[in-house]
Amino acid sequence: MSDNSRAKDDDDSLEQKGRTSVDRLSLPTLEEAAIESHKKSFPELLKTMLNEETKAGGKAISWLPEGNGFLVSDQNKLEKQLIPKYFKEKCLFQSFVRKLYRWNFKQ
Repeated sequence: MSDNSRAKDDDDSLEQKGRTSVDRLSLPTLEEAAIESHKKSFPELLKTMLNEETKAGGKAISWLPEGNGFLVSDQNKLEKQLIPKYFKEKCLFQSFVRKLYRWNFKQ
């Protein structure tokens, strides 16, 4: 008996018992799994935002010249435009600051 016919027989017996086989569950595609495994952490997203915004002129947020910190120069623009753009969520500036503290950033 081949593996395919054995699998079909197993599926048929599961259906008769009112169950389904694992291959019928809603499993993520390889592409979805790859995207999920590459989600960036808060510090990675922050670094991306800082790098891109500093290159673009840093009107709202930018690296300090030494590169060991960053400056928020426009809280409103950061909250309304940049946080949703880079973090795919809308949150208040104070929530953003709390996340920084949770990741042990210092003022």
